Amino acid sequence: MSHPGEVLCLKIFWERLRGHARLVTGTNNGALSYYDLHTGERLKHIKNAHRGKLTCIDVDTHYIVTGGTDHLVNVWSTVCCVVLLSFLALPFRSFIHYASLRARARVFFFLSVT
Repeated sequence: MSHPGEVLCLKIFWERLRGHARLVTGTNNGALSYYDLHTGERLKHIKNAHRGKLTCIDVDTHYIVTGGTDHLVNVWSTVCCVVLLSFLALPFRSFIHYASLRARARVFFFLSVT
């Protein structure tokens, strides 16, 4: 399994629909990649998911949430890998260090340390 760029964050999760383990990665060049761990195949690749380093990631069955040095928090669909929601995490002066989601509550958390 090859990967473009230096991996800064990753998340492994179980996709119940297909019964496969998946890997989602974020890189130093802002790319987001989505892999099937059963086959090693890269299913999706988004070259410019962030306009800087992609620094944190979390995943559930339906959503991927990412944060980066561009101060953005993006919420993606795991089905089609498009941005469903994007917001600027200001007034923080630093980048997003942590992003998480809780599927049942549809609540998104992020942390930026100045």
